[in-house]
Amino acid sequence: MYDQVTLKLNVDPWILSALKEDITSEDVSTNSVMPHPQAGEVDLICKEDGIICGLQVFERVFTLLDEKTTVEFLVQDGAEVHKGQLMAKVHGDIRTLLCGERTALNYLQRMSGIATYTHSVAELLKGTGIKLLDTRKTTPNNRIFEKYAVRIGGGNNHRYNLSDGVLLKDNHIGAAGGVKEAIAAAKEYAPFVRKIEVEVENLDMVKEAVEAGADIIMLNIFDVDHPVINGLPEVAPEDTIHEVKRLTGRMVAINLEPAAVRNDGEKSVWSLTEGRRATVENAKKAADMGVDMIVLTGNPGVGVDNRAITKALADLNEAVGDRVILTAGKMHASGILSEAGEKILTKEDAETFIEAGADVLLLPAPGTVPGFTMEHAAELIKTAHEKGVLAMTTIGTSQEGADEETIRQIALMCKMAGADIHHIGDSGYMGMALPENITAYSVAIRGKRHTYRRMAMSLVR
Repeated sequence: MYDQVTLKLNVDPWILSALKEDITSEDVSTNSVMPHPQAGEVDLICKEDGIICGLQVFERVFTLLDEKTTVEFLVQDGAEVHKGQLMAKVHGDIRTLLCGERTALNYLQRMSGIATYTHSVAELLKGTGIKLLDTRKTTPNNRIFEKYAVRIGGGNNHRYNLSDGVLLKDNHIGAAGGVKEAIAAAKEYAPFVRKIEVEVENLDMVKEAVEAGADIIMLNIFDVDHPVINGLPEVAPEDTIHEVKRLTGRMVAINLEPAAVRNDGEKSVWSLTEGRRATVENAKKAADMGVDMIVLTGNPGVGVDNRAITKALADLNEAVGDRVILTAGKMHASGILSEAGEKILTKEDAETFIEAGADVLLLPAPGTVPGFTMEHAAELIKTAHEKGVLAMTTIGTSQEGADEETIRQIALMCKMAGADIHHIGDSGYMGMALPENITAYSVAIRGKRHTYRRMAMSLVR
C-alpha cells in the first residue's frame, strides 16, 4: 500500500492523467441516460484465479472523481483470489462509478497480472536463496504501479530510476579511467537477466563456459554412481558437484534419462549407464551431491518417449521435488520415430508434464528440429506460463557448432517465442559448445553489458 505522501505526490497525477485520457470533456453515454445523481452499489468480482493487486489504486480512481465514494474491501493486496469470488463493494453515485470503471479495472487487472506472474516465478525459486528482481523496462508512466505489483507478487525491486542506484556502462568506465577505478567508486549491483545454460564434461570446459558468460552449467552424461569431471581437483566423489559450484558460482544441472540400459553389445558415448537413469535412487543421490536441477530427457538414440518422462517425473517429484528444480521435455526425437517434428512435444505432452510436477518445460529451439517452428514453440511456452512454470529452449542437435550468425538467429527466435531459460548443447567440440557461440548467443539476447559482466564474475577471486 502506498503511504499518503506517495499517493498524493506520485500516484494521483498518473491516475488523473489516465482519467483525463478517458474523459476529455464528459462521459456522454452515462450523462445521456442518467442526467441526475443516483446512489447505488456495484460488486467487484474476480474473473480468474490469481494474486490480487492494486486495490488502493482501484479505490483512488473513484475517490478522485467523487470523494464521497466508498469501497468495502473483502480481500487485501497479495491475497490469492479465485474465479467468482466477491472482492469488494463500491458505494456511490452510479454516474461516477460508470465514469471511472474502465480506468479502475485497467489498473487492477494489469497490476494483478504482474503480481500473479511474479508470484508463480517466486514460488519456483522458494528455498533456493535466489532473489527475483525487476528492471526499469516498465510501461511508460506506469512504473510506480508495476514495481509495486512485483513486490506484492513476491519479487524485489531493482533500481526505480536512474537516480536510485549505480549501474556502470562503458562510458562510465571510460570516464573513470578503467574498470577497477569505476568499481572502486560505485556499489556493486545485481541486475536480473535471462539465463544461459551450457553443457560441459570437464573442468577446462567449465572454465571456458563461465568465462564466455554462461549462467548455468549442465553436466551432460553425468553418472551419479561414478561422478567424474575431468580436470577437477581431487575431491571425494560425493563432493564433485559442490566443487564445481564453488569454482564457478553457477547452478549445476544434470540429465537423467527414463530408459532401460541396453546390453546389445554396442557401446558409444551415449550408451546409458545405471547411474544416468531417471530413478528415485539416482535423483536422491544427485540432490545429496548438491545438484540444483534434474533434467528428464533423452540423449540421441537412447529411446526415451514422453510417457516414460511423465512416469519418471511423477516419481521424482514425490521423492525430491522439494529439493531440486525438475525440468522435463525433449531436445529431439531421442530415437523415437513416432515423436518427431512437432510431435516431439505437443501441448498435451506439456500439460501432462506440468501436472506430473515439472517446474520447467524443456523444448527444442525453433530451427533446430525439422518441423519445429517458432509458432509451435510459442504455443508451448504460453501453455507453460499459463500453468505457472518456466520454459527452456534447447539447441541439442549439434547446431551449437554452427556459425555465429545461425546461433544469433536461433537465440532471437527463442527469445521471441518467450523462453525463460536458454540451453546450448555440447557438440561444438565434443563435450561443449564453441565458446564464441556461447558468447554470441548471450550477446544476442541480453547485450554486451550483461554478457561481459557475467563473464567477469568470480566467487574465488
